[in-house]
Amino acid sequence: MATASPLEDIAQHVTRLATEVAAFLHESQPPWIGTPAGGELSHDGEYAGAWGNHPVQQVLLLPATLLLHTDDHLSGIAGVLRAPETVMTHQTLTRAALASCAVTHHVLEPGIGVRERLRRGMNVYLLSFAEQINMTDDQHLDALVQPFRRMEDIVNAARAHGFGVSKATRGLKKIRRPIDVPHLGVAPLSEMELVRQLVSGDDDDPVGLLVYRMGSAFTHGQPHVLNMLNLQRLSSPVEGMGLARVGVSTAEVVRDTAPIVYGVHRTMLRACEHYGWDIRRWQTVAQPAVRYWAEGLQALPR
Repeated sequence: MATASPLEDIAQHVTRLATEVAAFLHESQPPWIGTPAGGELSHDGEYAGAWGNHPVQQVLLLPATLLLHTDDHLSGIAGVLRAPETVMTHQTLTRAALASCAVTHHVLEPGIGVRERLRRGMNVYLLSFAEQINMTDDQHLDALVQPFRRMEDIVNAARAHGFGVSKATRGLKKIRRPIDVPHLGVAPLSEMELVRQLVSGDDDDPVGLLVYRMGSAFTHGQPHVLNMLNLQRLSSPVEGMGLARVGVSTAEVVRDTAPIVYGVHRTMLRACEHYGWDIRRWQTVAQPAVRYWAEGLQALPR
């Protein structure tokens, strides 16, 4: 009986994580009775306003959308690891999955209370609407009505409920139209900081952020990505040019994907706690993966 290749082992672990995330999302729905989420949902009516009659529920459902994105990219990572002649794509997918996972992890921080969770969640929506506006070209201006209205509704409701509202300067340079992007309370943390909190926590561990930065380089197709791959020279350079085969080792794939494996595990632990999901069931799937990556990282040269 043939044994699985190391890359297939990695792909199988990632596939199992993705399958279990999807299963939890399929089974979970309000009102989450007897859970922290259910307790927060009981305050929904207190915060009704221009942003809707169920703003707390809207924010409590936000992690499902974000985890759906994470889950899809986990499946993508497993798929490209099985694809021949593909050596870079897992980096791009890992970077994207880390972003959505980090936001989920932030929104589901335990002990912050319903009001702070509402603030964080609505800030995610505000930034999303701003990006939606940025995507719309001048030939489809009618499509701007809805995101502008939703932003205004959130701002008006927030003020009515005593939230401070400020206009952000962060990210405005990316938006073609001269609009201000509002946020509730203190300015939202940057994506980089959210990823740092997810992969490093209180530890000064640079590996997760390094992989995130590497993923950004692959995402944007920057020339120095070749320095991060294994190059096997196939011909002698002629006038400074030559042929080389690019590749990536199993150890490097373990390094590259470790942050999302640990990240989705930490995020799902928060989700299990908040929504009352079966944490033992999640641990049954996640712990073998966590051990696999821990052993792989331990074997990397220092």
